[in-house]
Amino acid sequence: MLDPKLIANVDEATALGIAALWNDAIELVRHMLDHQVDDIDDGIRQALECDRDDCQTHDVRHREGDDTCPCWACANGGLLYMARDLRDWLDDLEAGAPIYRKPSSADRLLSLVTDWLHVNDRVPRTSVPNYHLGAVYRLLAELADQTKAIYAEFSEVTP
Repeated sequence: MLDPKLIANVDEATALGIAALWNDAIELVRHMLDHQVDDIDDGIRQALECDRDDCQTHDVRHREGDDTCPCWACANGGLLYMARDLRDWLDDLEAGAPIYRKPSSADRLLSLVTDWLHVNDRVPRTSVPNYHLGAVYRLLAELADQTKAIYAEFSEVTP
C-alpha cells in the first residue's frame, strides 16, 4: 500500500487520491509482473535453446546477413531487466522506502506505470487484456494530469 505521505509535489488531497488509485491498481500490476518476469525469462530461454538434434546454435539459426537477430529473445532482451527493475521499485515503494529515500513524485509514479504497460504489451503469454486494466488507466490518467500540472507550473516559473 502506497502511503500518501510518500508522494511529493502535490497537495494532501491529491496525494490521497493518487494513493487510493495506486492501491486499487497495483495489486493487479504486481501480481501480473511476478508472472511476467517468469514468462519473459521462459520466452528468452526457449528462443535461445533448442534440444532437437538438427538445431544449430543461436548465432547460426538466427543471424541474418546484416548481423541483426530477428528472434524474440534478442528483440526483447532488455524487457527482462525492465520487468525486474519495476518489481524492485514496487517492492521498495511497498516497503515505504522510495528510491533515494525521498518521496516519489507523480512523474516518477507515472513512469513506473507506463513502463509496466510497455512490459505488459510485450510479454508472450501473460499480458493483461485491456478490459481488465480500468484501475491502471484511471491511475495513469491522474498521474499524467498531475505531471502535466507540475511541468506547467515549472515552465511558468522558468523563463
